[in-house]
Amino acid sequence: MRRQWTLQELRKARDLVESGKTWAEAGEILGANPCTLRHQVRKQGLRPDMSKRPKKPMKHEHLLQRAVSIRNTEHKSWGMIAMEIGWPLGEPRSAHQRHTLQTYCRRFAERCRLTLWAGNPEERYTKWSS
Repeated sequence: MRRQWTLQELRKARDLVESGKTWAEAGEILGANPCTLRHQVRKQGLRPDMSKRPKKPMKHEHLLQRAVSIRNTEHKSWGMIAMEIGWPLGEPRSAHQRHTLQTYCRRFAERCRLTLWAGNPEERYTKWSS
């Protein structure tokens, strides 16, 4: 027998997700399968606003701050920065390690509204540039 969802139940599920709980935790509280709960909430047009969720503290924040400062001042490659700061995620000297460092630094810079040197000039030079 299918469960009949009330609007109050679906709003409560949406509010739980917006407050920082996962769909699985909201499903346990309401006694429902998390996939079904998410589907029903979205089906009724009650998509949760994820920007309301509390921000989780970033892991290795001090390392990220150091990596961003090295990237902006010394213009080193991601691999060199990973070796210098001792980046713990990924195998040493692997592409995965460089990629995780680059991704974490980009997110950290966006979150803190920092600029991050990308290796390209601000304006591309062409033969028509003055």
